Amino acid sequence: MTGGSFMGEQVPLGELMTDGDGRLVFLPAQGRGYSPHSTPLGSYATNPGWTDDVCDGSVRASVKVGSRLLEAGGRG
Repeated sequence: MTGGSFMGEQVPLGELMTDGDGRLVFLPAQGRGYSPHSTPLGSYATNPGWTDDVCDGSVRASVKVGSRLLEAGGRG
């Protein structure tokens, strides 16, 4: 997937696919943490200017099939 951005820089979003039973499968990106502008780390947590592509939160999706809109939410 493309189109993700953080602080004006493009970031990876991962991959979407369906399995053999038609279920939506989401794969996170590369599992890296980084600062697009090389901001130094201040502590082990709460570092403004840093992001990661681990995708450790919930996922919501809107899928349009014809004129029908389907909403899906993950547990998280």
